[in-house]
Amino acid sequence: MPKFSIIIPCFNHFNQMERCLRSLEKQTLKDFEAIFIEDQSNDNLLEELIMYQKTALFSMKIIKNETNLGQGLSRNRGIDNAVGNYITFLDADDYFEENTLAQLANIIDKEKPECIIFDYYFETKNHRNIYQKSYLKTEDGIISKENAMIHSTGSTWCKVYLSTIIKNEAIRFPNLKRCEDMVFNKIAMSYCEKIYYYNKALYHYVMNENSIMHTKQTLSLENSSQAVAFVEKQLITRYPVVVEAIFLKEYFYANLITLVKLKKTNKQLIEHITICEKKYPHLYENTVISYMTKFQQICIKLAREKHILLLKLVIHMKEFIKKNM
Repeated sequence: MPKFSIIIPCFNHFNQMERCLRSLEKQTLKDFEAIFIEDQSNDNLLEELIMYQKTALFSMKIIKNETNLGQGLSRNRGIDNAVGNYITFLDADDYFEENTLAQLANIIDKEKPECIIFDYYFETKNHRNIYQKSYLKTEDGIISKENAMIHSTGSTWCKVYLSTIIKNEAIRFPNLKRCEDMVFNKIAMSYCEKIYYYNKALYHYVMNENSIMHTKQTLSLENSSQAVAFVEKQLITRYPVVVEAIFLKEYFYANLITLVKLKKTNKQLIEHITICEKKYPHLYENTVISYMTKFQQICIKLAREKHILLLKLVIHMKEFIKKNM
Protein backbone atom coordinates (compact mmCIF):
# COMPACT_ATOMS: atom_id res chain seq x y z
CA MET A 1 0.00 0.00 0.00
CA PRO A 2 1.61 3.31 -1.08
CA LYS A 3 1.82 6.22 1.33
CA PHE A 4 0.17 8.65 -1.12
CA SER A 5 -2.40 8.51 -3.88
CA ILE A 6 -2.13 11.58 -6.15
CA ILE A 7 -5.31 12.20 -8.12
CA ILE A 8 -4.89 14.06 -11.42
CA PRO A 9 -7.89 14.79 -13.69
CA CYS A 10 -6.79 15.60 -17.22
CA PHE A 11 -8.44 16.80 -20.43
CA ASN A 12 -6.57 17.53 -23.68
CA HIS A 13 -3.09 19.01 -24.20
CA PHE A 14 -0.63 16.29 -23.15
CA ASN A 15 2.17 18.73 -24.00
CA GLN A 16 1.03 21.00 -21.14
CA MET A 17 1.54 18.14 -18.66
CA GLU A 18 5.32 18.02 -19.03
CA ARG A 19 6.15 19.80 -15.78
CA CYS A 20 3.49 17.86 -13.90
CA LEU A 21 4.96 14.53 -15.04
CA ARG A 22 8.54 15.64 -14.52
CA SER A 23 7.78 16.75 -10.96
CA LEU A 24 6.39 13.28 -10.20
CA GLU A 25 9.47 11.63 -11.68
CA LYS A 26 11.73 13.77 -9.53
CA GLN A 27 10.00 13.17 -6.19
CA THR A 28 12.63 12.12 -3.68
CA LEU A 29 10.04 9.90 -1.99
CA LYS A 30 8.88 7.19 -4.41
CA ASP A 31 6.18 5.60 -2.24
CA PHE A 32 3.18 6.91 -4.17
CA GLU A 33 0.75 6.15 -6.97
CA ALA A 34 -0.40 8.74 -9.52
CA ILE A 35 -3.96 8.26 -10.76
CA PHE A 36 -4.74 9.99 -14.06
CA ILE A 37 -8.42 10.33 -14.92
CA GLU A 38 -8.73 10.95 -18.66
CA ASP A 39 -11.97 12.90 -19.15
CA GLN A 40 -12.92 12.13 -22.76
CA SER A 41 -10.32 14.35 -24.40
CA ASN A 42 -10.90 15.25 -28.03
CA ASP A 43 -7.22 15.01 -28.91
CA ASN A 44 -4.64 12.21 -28.47
CA LEU A 45 -4.05 12.70 -24.72
CA LEU A 46 -5.16 9.16 -23.78
CA GLU A 47 -2.79 7.57 -26.29
CA GLU A 48 0.06 9.79 -25.09
CA LEU A 49 -0.61 8.83 -21.47
CA ILE A 50 -0.61 5.13 -22.33
CA MET A 51 2.71 5.50 -24.15
CA TYR A 52 4.18 7.45 -21.26
CA GLN A 53 3.03 4.79 -18.77
CA LYS A 54 5.22 2.16 -20.46
CA THR A 55 8.41 3.89 -19.33
CA ALA A 56 7.15 5.92 -16.36
CA LEU A 57 9.49 6.16 -13.38
CA PHE A 58 6.62 6.02 -10.87
CA SER A 59 3.51 3.92 -10.25
CA MET A 60 0.84 5.15 -12.63
CA LYS A 61 -2.83 4.30 -13.15
CA ILE A 62 -4.94 5.56 -16.04
CA ILE A 63 -8.72 5.68 -15.72
CA LYS A 64 -10.76 6.53 -18.80
CA ASN A 65 -14.13 8.23 -18.33
CA GLU A 66 -16.86 6.94 -20.62
CA THR A 67 -18.36 10.44 -20.79
CA ASN A 68 -16.99 13.89 -20.01
CA LEU A 69 -17.52 14.31 -16.25
CA GLY A 70 -15.58 17.46 -15.38
CA GLN A 71 -12.91 17.82 -12.72
CA GLY A 72 -15.00 17.13 -9.63
CA LEU A 73 -16.60 13.88 -10.73
CA SER A 74 -13.30 12.78 -12.27
CA ARG A 75 -11.62 13.26 -8.90
CA ASN A 76 -14.35 11.10 -7.37
CA ARG A 77 -13.35 8.26 -9.68
CA GLY A 78 -9.76 8.79 -8.56
CA ILE A 79 -10.81 8.53 -4.91
CA ASP A 80 -12.72 5.33 -5.62
CA ASN A 81 -9.58 3.77 -7.13
CA ALA A 82 -7.03 5.14 -4.64
CA VAL A 83 -5.21 2.67 -2.38
CA GLY A 84 -2.74 5.04 -0.68
CA ASN A 85 -2.83 5.87 3.02
CA TYR A 86 -3.21 9.55 2.18
CA ILE A 87 -4.90 11.29 -0.74
CA THR A 88 -3.81 14.52 -2.38
CA PHE A 89 -4.62 16.27 -5.66
CA LEU A 90 -2.63 17.74 -8.53
CA ASP A 91 -3.95 19.57 -11.59
CA ALA A 92 -2.49 18.39 -14.89
CA ASP A 93 -0.88 21.74 -15.78
CA ASP A 94 0.51 22.36 -12.28
CA TYR A 95 3.45 20.70 -10.54
CA PHE A 96 5.06 19.82 -7.20
CA GLU A 97 8.39 20.82 -5.72
CA GLU A 98 10.79 17.86 -5.97
CA ASN A 99 10.68 17.05 -2.26
CA THR A 100 6.96 17.71 -1.70
CA LEU A 101 6.00 14.15 -0.80
CA ALA A 102 9.10 13.61 1.35
CA GLN A 103 8.29 16.69 3.43
CA LEU A 104 4.64 15.69 3.77
CA ALA A 105 5.66 12.16 4.77
CA ASN A 106 7.95 13.57 7.45
CA ILE A 107 5.04 15.54 8.95
CA ILE A 108 2.81 12.46 8.80
CA ASP A 109 5.38 10.28 10.56
CA LYS A 110 5.93 12.86 13.33
CA GLU A 111 2.45 14.32 13.85
CA LYS A 112 0.01 11.67 12.55
CA PRO A 113 -2.42 14.30 11.21
CA GLU A 114 -5.62 13.53 9.34
CA CYS A 115 -5.17 16.58 7.13
CA ILE A 116 -2.22 18.75 6.09
CA ILE A 117 -2.56 22.23 4.56
CA PHE A 118 0.47 23.79 2.88
CA ASP A 119 1.29 26.86 0.79
CA TYR A 120 1.91 27.30 -2.94
CA TYR A 121 3.45 29.44 -5.65
CA PHE A 122 1.23 31.30 -8.10
CA GLU A 123 3.07 31.14 -11.42
CA THR A 124 2.08 34.01 -13.71
CA LYS A 125 2.03 33.97 -17.49
CA ASN A 126 5.38 35.78 -17.32
CA HIS A 127 6.75 32.85 -15.28
CA ARG A 128 7.01 34.74 -12.03
CA ASN A 129 6.53 32.59 -8.93
CA ILE A 130 4.61 34.50 -6.26
CA TYR A 131 4.36 32.95 -2.81
CA GLN A 132 0.74 32.44 -1.75
CA LYS A 133 -0.68 31.48 1.63
CA SER A 134 -3.17 28.63 1.96
CA TYR A 135 -3.84 29.60 5.57
CA LEU A 136 -3.48 32.79 7.59
CA LYS A 137 -0.89 31.57 10.13
CA THR A 138 2.81 32.14 9.66
CA GLU A 139 4.16 29.23 11.70
CA ASP A 140 3.82 25.47 11.41
CA GLY A 141 1.56 23.58 13.76
CA ILE A 142 -1.77 22.04 14.65
CA ILE A 143 -4.83 24.19 13.93
CA SER A 144 -8.47 23.73 14.89
CA LYS A 145 -10.89 22.31 12.36
CA GLU A 146 -13.05 25.42 12.72
CA ASN A 147 -10.16 27.71 11.79
CA ALA A 148 -9.11 25.38 9.00
CA MET A 149 -12.60 25.44 7.47
CA ILE A 150 -12.87 29.23 7.72
CA HIS A 151 -9.39 30.45 6.91
CA SER A 152 -7.92 27.93 4.45
CA THR A 153 -8.33 28.32 0.70
CA GLY A 154 -11.10 26.42 -1.04
CA SER A 155 -8.80 24.89 -3.67
CA THR A 156 -8.29 21.13 -3.61
CA TRP A 157 -4.57 21.30 -4.16
CA CYS A 158 -2.30 22.06 -1.19
CA LYS A 159 -4.36 19.69 0.95
CA VAL A 160 -3.64 16.11 2.04
CA TYR A 161 -6.23 13.86 3.65
CA LEU A 162 -6.16 10.53 5.45
CA SER A 163 -7.80 8.17 2.97
CA THR A 164 -9.92 6.32 5.51
CA ILE A 165 -11.71 9.55 6.49
CA ILE A 166 -12.55 10.39 2.87
CA LYS A 167 -13.71 6.87 2.12
CA ASN A 168 -15.46 6.00 5.39
CA GLU A 169 -17.42 9.27 5.47
CA ALA A 170 -18.18 9.01 1.73
CA ILE A 171 -16.88 12.54 1.09
CA ARG A 172 -17.08 13.31 -2.61
CA PHE A 173 -17.10 16.28 -4.98
CA PRO A 174 -20.55 17.57 -5.98
CA ASN A 175 -21.46 17.75 -9.65
CA LEU A 176 -20.60 21.42 -10.19
CA LYS A 177 -18.44 23.18 -12.78
CA ARG A 178 -17.05 25.57 -10.19
CA CYS A 179 -16.59 25.68 -6.40
CA GLU A 180 -16.86 21.88 -6.12
CA ASP A 181 -13.41 21.82 -4.52
CA MET A 182 -14.47 24.30 -1.84
CA VAL A 183 -17.38 22.03 -0.88
CA PHE A 184 -15.15 18.96 -0.71
CA ASN A 185 -12.53 20.66 1.46
CA LYS A 186 -14.87 22.26 3.98
CA ILE A 187 -16.79 19.03 4.52
CA ALA A 188 -13.66 16.86 4.61
CA MET A 189 -12.02 19.11 7.22
CA SER A 190 -15.12 18.92 9.41
CA TYR A 191 -14.33 15.22 9.94
CA CYS A 192 -10.63 15.73 10.74
CA GLU A 193 -9.70 15.94 14.41
CA LYS A 194 -6.03 16.76 13.81
CA ILE A 195 -5.13 19.26 11.08
CA TYR A 196 -1.57 20.44 10.53
CA TYR A 197 -0.58 23.64 8.73
CA TYR A 198 2.85 23.60 7.06
CA ASN A 199 4.17 27.08 6.34
CA LYS A 200 6.00 26.22 3.13
CA ALA A 201 5.14 26.38 -0.58
CA LEU A 202 5.31 22.90 -2.13
CA TYR A 203 2.94 23.36 -5.08
CA HIS A 204 3.08 25.46 -8.25
CA TYR A 205 -0.28 26.73 -9.50
CA VAL A 206 0.25 27.74 -13.13
CA MET A 207 -1.98 30.50 -14.47
CA ASN A 208 -3.81 29.21 -17.53
CA GLU A 209 -6.30 31.66 -19.00
CA ASN A 210 -7.84 28.89 -21.16
CA SER A 211 -8.72 26.66 -18.21
CA ILE A 212 -12.30 26.17 -17.05
CA MET A 213 -11.64 28.36 -14.01
CA HIS A 214 -11.13 31.36 -16.28
CA THR A 215 -14.03 30.94 -18.68
CA LYS A 216 -17.13 33.10 -18.47
CA GLN A 217 -19.32 30.02 -18.85
CA THR A 218 -18.39 28.97 -15.30
CA LEU A 219 -18.52 32.48 -13.84
CA SER A 220 -22.09 32.34 -12.61
CA LEU A 221 -23.77 32.68 -9.24
CA GLU A 222 -25.54 29.37 -9.78
CA ASN A 223 -22.47 27.23 -9.12
CA SER A 224 -21.40 29.12 -6.01
CA SER A 225 -24.99 29.24 -4.74
CA GLN A 226 -25.31 25.48 -5.07
CA ALA A 227 -21.87 25.00 -3.51
CA VAL A 228 -22.73 27.07 -0.44
CA ALA A 229 -26.05 25.22 -0.18
CA PHE A 230 -24.14 21.91 -0.05
CA VAL A 231 -21.93 23.26 2.73
CA GLU A 232 -24.88 24.68 4.68
CA LYS A 233 -26.78 21.40 4.49
CA GLN A 234 -23.81 19.42 5.78
CA LEU A 235 -22.44 21.80 8.41
CA ILE A 236 -25.09 24.28 9.62
CA THR A 237 -26.17 22.12 12.58
CA ARG A 238 -22.65 21.38 13.80
CA TYR A 239 -20.86 24.60 12.81
CA PRO A 240 -23.28 27.55 12.34
CA VAL A 241 -20.60 30.22 12.95
CA VAL A 242 -18.28 28.53 10.48
CA VAL A 243 -21.02 28.37 7.84
CA GLU A 244 -21.69 32.11 8.09
CA ALA A 245 -17.99 32.86 7.68
CA ILE A 246 -17.79 30.55 4.66
CA PHE A 247 -20.87 32.25 3.19
CA LEU A 248 -19.26 35.67 3.61
CA LYS A 249 -16.01 34.64 1.92
CA GLU A 250 -17.14 32.12 -0.67
CA TYR A 251 -20.49 33.61 -1.71
CA PHE A 252 -20.93 37.23 -0.67
CA TYR A 253 -17.39 38.43 -1.40
CA ALA A 254 -16.52 35.98 -4.19
CA ASN A 255 -19.63 36.89 -6.14
CA LEU A 256 -18.93 40.60 -5.90
CA ILE A 257 -15.87 39.78 -8.01
CA THR A 258 -17.86 37.47 -10.29
CA LEU A 259 -20.62 39.99 -10.95
CA VAL A 260 -18.11 42.71 -11.85
CA LYS A 261 -16.23 40.32 -14.17
CA LEU A 262 -19.52 39.52 -15.88
CA LYS A 263 -20.20 43.27 -16.30
CA LYS A 264 -23.47 43.15 -14.39
CA THR A 265 -25.38 46.35 -13.67
CA ASN A 266 -25.21 48.37 -10.47
CA LYS A 267 -28.76 47.23 -9.73
CA GLN A 268 -27.74 43.56 -9.98
CA LEU A 269 -24.80 44.07 -7.61
CA ILE A 270 -27.03 45.86 -5.08
CA GLU A 271 -29.55 43.03 -5.37
CA HIS A 272 -26.82 40.48 -4.57
CA ILE A 273 -25.65 42.53 -1.58
CA THR A 274 -29.20 42.97 -0.26
CA ILE A 275 -30.03 39.25 -0.53
CA CYS A 276 -26.89 38.37 1.45
CA GLU A 277 -27.64 40.98 4.11
CA LYS A 278 -31.16 39.60 4.59
CA LYS A 279 -29.90 36.03 4.84
CA TYR A 280 -27.30 36.94 7.50
CA PRO A 281 -28.32 40.23 9.18
CA HIS A 282 -25.07 40.37 11.20
CA LEU A 283 -22.85 39.58 8.23
CA TYR A 284 -20.62 42.63 8.62
CA GLU A 285 -19.99 41.82 12.27
CA ASN A 286 -18.40 38.46 11.46
CA THR A 287 -14.86 38.38 12.85
CA VAL A 288 -13.55 36.66 9.72
CA ILE A 289 -13.46 40.08 8.01
CA SER A 290 -10.60 41.21 10.25
CA TYR A 291 -8.49 38.29 8.93
CA MET A 292 -9.15 38.98 5.26
CA THR A 293 -6.77 40.89 3.00
CA LYS A 294 -6.93 44.68 2.77
CA PHE A 295 -8.32 44.40 -0.75
CA GLN A 296 -11.09 42.07 0.42
CA GLN A 297 -11.90 44.37 3.35
CA ILE A 298 -12.12 47.36 1.02
CA CYS A 299 -14.51 45.52 -1.30
CA ILE A 300 -16.74 44.48 1.60
CA LYS A 301 -16.75 48.03 2.99
CA LEU A 302 -17.67 49.50 -0.41
CA ALA A 303 -20.42 46.90 -0.81
CA ARG A 304 -21.82 47.66 2.62
CA GLU A 305 -21.92 51.39 1.82
CA LYS A 306 -23.32 50.66 -1.67
CA HIS A 307 -20.48 52.52 -3.43
CA ILE A 308 -20.91 50.33 -6.50
CA LEU A 309 -19.02 52.42 -9.08
CA LEU A 310 -15.99 52.63 -6.81
CA LEU A 311 -16.28 48.91 -6.04
CA LYS A 312 -16.19 48.12 -9.76
CA LEU A 313 -13.17 50.36 -10.30
CA VAL A 314 -11.22 48.73 -7.48
CA ILE A 315 -11.97 45.21 -8.75
CA HIS A 316 -11.12 46.09 -12.36
CA MET A 317 -7.79 47.56 -11.26
CA LYS A 318 -6.98 44.42 -9.30
CA GLU A 319 -7.83 42.20 -12.28
CA PHE A 320 -5.75 44.37 -14.64
CA ILE A 321 -2.71 44.09 -12.38
CA LYS A 322 -3.20 40.33 -12.03
CA LYS A 323 -3.42 39.77 -15.80
CA ASN A 324 -0.25 41.76 -16.45
CA MET A 325 1.95 40.22 -13.80
